[in-house]
Amino acid sequence: MKLVANRGVGCALFSALLFFLTAVPAQAQIPEIPHAFYGNLTAGGSPAPAGVTVTAKVDGGVVGTLVTTEPGKYGGASGAAPKLIVQGVSLGGKTIEFYVSNASGQVKANETSLFQPGGVTNLDLTSPALPTPPGGQPPGGGPTPVPAPTPPQVDQQPPETSAPILQQLPPATSADIIAQVATDKAAAIIGVMTNTPAGTVQAAAIIGAMTTTPTGTTQAAAIVQQMASTTTGTTQAAAVLTQLATTTTGATQAAAVMQAVATPQLTSVVSKMSETALTQTLPLLTADKLTSIPAATLFAALPNAPTVQLTREDSPSPPADSPAPVVRYTTPSGAQYVAVRTSAGTWAVAMATPFPIKSLMIKTTEALKDVETTFETKTSPSEAAKLPAGDKSFAFFDITLGNITPAQMEVGYISFYVETAWLKQFNINRWAVFLNRYDAKAGKWVRLPTIKKEETSALVYYNAIINAFSLFAITGSDTVTPDSYVASNLAFSPSKVAVGEKLTVNVDITNERGIADEHVVTVWLNATIQDVKYLTLTRGQTTKVTFNLPTSNVGTYEVRIGRQSGSYQVTAAAPPTTPAPPPTTPAPPPTTPAPPPTTPAPPPTTPAPPTTPAPTPVPTPAPTGVPFWVWIIVAAVVIGIAVFVWRKWFAYWP
Repeated sequence: MKLVANRGVGCALFSALLFFLTAVPAQAQIPEIPHAFYGNLTAGGSPAPAGVTVTAKVDGGVVGTLVTTEPGKYGGASGAAPKLIVQGVSLGGKTIEFYVSNASGQVKANETSLFQPGGVTNLDLTSPALPTPPGGQPPGGGPTPVPAPTPPQVDQQPPETSAPILQQLPPATSADIIAQVATDKAAAIIGVMTNTPAGTVQAAAIIGAMTTTPTGTTQAAAIVQQMASTTTGTTQAAAVLTQLATTTTGATQAAAVMQAVATPQLTSVVSKMSETALTQTLPLLTADKLTSIPAATLFAALPNAPTVQLTREDSPSPPADSPAPVVRYTTPSGAQYVAVRTSAGTWAVAMATPFPIKSLMIKTTEALKDVETTFETKTSPSEAAKLPAGDKSFAFFDITLGNITPAQMEVGYISFYVETAWLKQFNINRWAVFLNRYDAKAGKWVRLPTIKKEETSALVYYNAIINAFSLFAITGSDTVTPDSYVASNLAFSPSKVAVGEKLTVNVDITNERGIADEHVVTVWLNATIQDVKYLTLTRGQTTKVTFNLPTSNVGTYEVRIGRQSGSYQVTAAAPPTTPAPPPTTPAPPPTTPAPPPTTPAPPPTTPAPPTTPAPTPVPTPAPTGVPFWVWIIVAAVVIGIAVFVWRKWFAYWP
């Protein structure tokens, strides 16, 4: 009886469990692995007081909160320290917004981040000042702002007198004073400061302090632009910006000023700045601003910078009627796309938008159908151990193509993004972010040409050139490295052709890195990627590389390989010539025949007696009667009629 009861209880429990499991909706989703955040917390330019609340939101919904316990910080780096835990359903790749609040209200932080399951991110947050309750005392017991002292009347004194006065004041105070002085006077004061190393440091601090507001940044740029109107002033402005760029914050401030300086003056200043300062500031400029500076100036000032970062690059575009790729399937870690068709020599979109990819385009050597692209995210693959020492990895993923052979693949173009928070966390230079492809045959990573394109507050976008697919890694470091090769002796063969004729470009490629390595040589046509080749060169080795160039349209084309450039021309094909008809001899003009000569009539003669002429025999004409076969037919008809009549006649007689 006890056994039966136990069985009954077990059945009941099992039934209840089964009911519970089957009652869960089929569409229910389990929350993703959380993403943790910590870092410094600044409100209104000062450390936020303890006791404020940091809130994370995605699409307006709260996905995490943390109450701070220490001024100027939220959470901590150690494993035991509290962190802002962000967790929810289907958050992968979505943007997280952060808010800081106290009892009087809430303000939005300037920073955002993308959700990464399992990520731990050191993200410093800055926000406007927290709301102040009635009574004027900032929440948390913070100090009441003290009004700035009345600035001395430096604009009434010579620059040589004003400069020492400003050097004795805090940079922020001096910045306020400079902002009230005419631009030419302010430029002269800053210029005088650069006469000593200490004055240069103070001048840089003043310019940096002016960039705390958009208006101040504009004023600082106007001062630098005014300084650059003379040769001496250009050197002084370059010294100030070079000094300012010696810190991470200062480099950001210097870049903000350089972004607002007119291109002619900026070009002059850049030519005088140190390469170290330029590699810290120029990566922060927009691509349009950077490439407005002549390439020759950048090449001369930055001999050790990646060439692709210094030149204009136009993204390729597929034809307007090119169909979008079809998503065949998606999984939590990847997806497969199908390009409906490709055309020979034109671009086609093969894949789009799986994190951290923006798009993938390919160019094939012939028309293809149903090219498959499979994308799969990888987490810490074993090949990661072979990445260069010091590189920080952002993402690993595998891309494979189907229904296409390596010979049919001409070149690929991939756009991806990284988070600004990741760059800041590891102090990664924007020119030191690379897409790397793992060469399984060689057993090592190949660094691909990678170009910074655009930037938002949360993301920085890059383009990379590829011609093979396998395991990829997005990495970054704090050090800008030079090109792995040097191009020289660029030459066209020939330099001018008619439409449809063959034309090639030759260039010498030299390995100057001192070690045997793989080099990715790219050819750019009118600032757009045209082709790519992989080379393996030993130390100091030089080899000649040849590329075929298009000649299908009339025009002049600019070509660049490395830091070598040139142009070729395609002209219209000559129209076919029609052979001229042979010359004809004109007919002579008609002539009037001469009249026949007249013979005078003979004198009359006596007629001879008439004679009877002999009869002329008349020939007998050949018979021309009816053909014989007609007579046969007529005879048959007559006989037939006769027989008919005879039979009718004798039918009446007995």
